[in-house]
Amino acid sequence: MTRRQALALTLAGVAVTPGEMSAFAQSTVPLPRTTLPTRTALTRLGLERGWYAIVPLGFGSEQVQSINLAEDMFFIQTNLANLHVYEAETGKYLWGAKLGRETLDAQPVSVNSDQVFVANGPDLISLDRRTGRLIWTARMPGSAVGATAANEHRVMVGLAGGKLVSFNARDESHSKPPGRSAGTFASAWQTNANLTARPVPAGRVVAFASQDSRVYVTMEEPPTILYRYPTGGPIIGSLGTVGNRTLVIPSMDRTLYAIDLFTGDTKWTVATGAPIDQEPLVAGNVVYSLNTMGHVVAVDGTTGSVIWTGEAGRGRILAVGATKLYFESKDHDLAIVDRATGKILAMPRDTRERAGLDLRDYRYAHTNHENDRMYFATAGGFILCLREAGQSLPRPLRDPKAPKFGTLPPGGEPPTPTPPAAPTEAPPAEGASEKPAAPPEGGAGDEEKPK
Repeated sequence: MTRRQALALTLAGVAVTPGEMSAFAQSTVPLPRTTLPTRTALTRLGLERGWYAIVPLGFGSEQVQSINLAEDMFFIQTNLANLHVYEAETGKYLWGAKLGRETLDAQPVSVNSDQVFVANGPDLISLDRRTGRLIWTARMPGSAVGATAANEHRVMVGLAGGKLVSFNARDESHSKPPGRSAGTFASAWQTNANLTARPVPAGRVVAFASQDSRVYVTMEEPPTILYRYPTGGPIIGSLGTVGNRTLVIPSMDRTLYAIDLFTGDTKWTVATGAPIDQEPLVAGNVVYSLNTMGHVVAVDGTTGSVIWTGEAGRGRILAVGATKLYFESKDHDLAIVDRATGKILAMPRDTRERAGLDLRDYRYAHTNHENDRMYFATAGGFILCLREAGQSLPRPLRDPKAPKFGTLPPGGEPPTPTPPAAPTEAPPAEGASEKPAAPPEGGAGDEEKPK
């Protein structure tokens, strides 16, 4: 840590412990005085810093382009196709990797037990989870437009033009019976529009949503489509999951749908009053959804009963804490809502002007589907993790002991899917009474045979 950085921290009123100095030793970039929120401002909102660090950016025009969390790893991608990886809970720098060609459309990273998967344009890349060493690279028939998703055997991603492609994650050529080599093509499904939503691998089936207004659920082996579920509008945000077999669908037709993963039967629908373009955040059995007008709804994921509705401002959901929900506004300010009642506790203007929490330098924020932590980053490479005061251990949103999503029923085989009927008409929201438009004709194409 340089004297200049130490002086900048002193001027900002920030105390730096010896353990924190290593974060700044990674970069020679001076620390802006306005970057770190003060302890006083955070305390007024019941928050505290978890950790902070500086990404080792190169000289010139290199900037942070995207951030995301996958299990216990935090990923930073830059516009020069560099990937930096941190331990999500402590901020410890783990490793970095060069992904190849520069891209202006970095997509979120996924993991399985021993690999990290990242799409860089038309290239799908597998890295060793512990060291960052390159394992394999595969060329895809198009550029990724959504996040990768993976299980122990497959990695998949949606491409421009509406195709979902799947590749073999590990070498099974020496298994009995022998399988395919790592990085080889496994299957593909064609839809009628882009696939920006992250696929959901769930045991022996995969669910994915398209902007053609449909959700598709397929079997991995043998490649078979189980059903297509139509909604009345494009699906842009990723699917949510409740328990081991309920898919939650955020649709631009202003409706939140819940369906059975195996049968495609509609469990419930909730009208939200405006289009939904982001993934719902699920904590236990409660589904929180924010629409494009800033209206938030909390729904019992089992019954579909609306627990409460409220206003959080236009932006995105960031995290679910023990007693509060956190949102980011369009101006990158923080809004806080009571988790039990939906009552607004602090509007974005309150957190910035009254509490003194200025997060506007942090252009990048991540919706945390793992636990209660909040993660932010500036374009210049400063990373910040916030948590509720006193929460030294992360609070998982899903019971670690619960069956994984997609766990088969006791009989060992999924039920036979029933032909999906049109979604039931949701109760009309205020100012919105018309019925969702009929979805377009067409559906998934035939499975492409392995090359």
